[in-house]
Amino acid sequence: MMRFLSILGICARLALSFTSPKGVPTAITSRDPPTEVVNRQWAGMVVKQPAGQGFTSVEGTFQVPAALTFSESAPSGYNVVSIFLGLGDNDTTPQVQAAISIMSQKKGDSVTTSHYAWYTLSSTSVQEQLAPTQFSFSMTDTIYLRINAHTLSFENLSTGSSYSRNLTRTGFECKKRPCVAPKNKVRDGAMGKGETAYWILQEGVSTGQEFGDFGVLEWRGASAMRNGVKVGAGSGDRWVTVDGEGGGRVVQTAVIDGEYFQVGRLDGV
Repeated sequence: MMRFLSILGICARLALSFTSPKGVPTAITSRDPPTEVVNRQWAGMVVKQPAGQGFTSVEGTFQVPAALTFSESAPSGYNVVSIFLGLGDNDTTPQVQAAISIMSQKKGDSVTTSHYAWYTLSSTSVQEQLAPTQFSFSMTDTIYLRINAHTLSFENLSTGSSYSRNLTRTGFECKKRPCVAPKNKVRDGAMGKGETAYWILQEGVSTGQEFGDFGVLEWRGASAMRNGVKVGAGSGDRWVTVDGEGGGRVVQTAVIDGEYFQVGRLDGV
């Protein structure tokens, strides 16, 4: 089972306007949009394959937003946005995610972090935040993320900073004791084929965290490999985020072409 909240479907809108920083697209338009899925945290694209026809890798490139404007309505005093891609579903294969996060605080500071997570078939998990010496980025940097059957990779195309990690049992170090080693049913501890690939922008998962205004996020080269064939993110389901209480849309997703889509904050809708 994938790590996200319960969902329901509603009809799609084809063209929507967004508030965004200067120099970032202010509108997105979807041509022949795929199925729309609504939830309270995720916005982006999710592609699923039938059993036995899974993906062996997933990749994508995006530019970090120029700004994450603090929302005065955030009771916690800060807003959080995470941008990540993932492979797997926890039903037949482990689930791996590679992510960056931006936290905007009321006093005006922004904190940037990177992390990865590995959720195994036995429900154990390995999660690690990367130190700035391992991988770092700033606002407007261009980031490339990739996960395949054996490794996950972060690359900052603007600065040259990069990080990679082995996805075998022995590739993860235990930093706390007692240590529960990841267990899964794939030979050699590798990912194998993941039936689900996804490219997501997510709000903070803790109570009181809300989306700030990040403008429009563009994913390019968003694709996954299946039997040597590249499958674009645009062929999947389009996820949008709604307000948990009001039910109104907060973040919308629109497909531009097979490997290019946009995610944007809605205001006044």
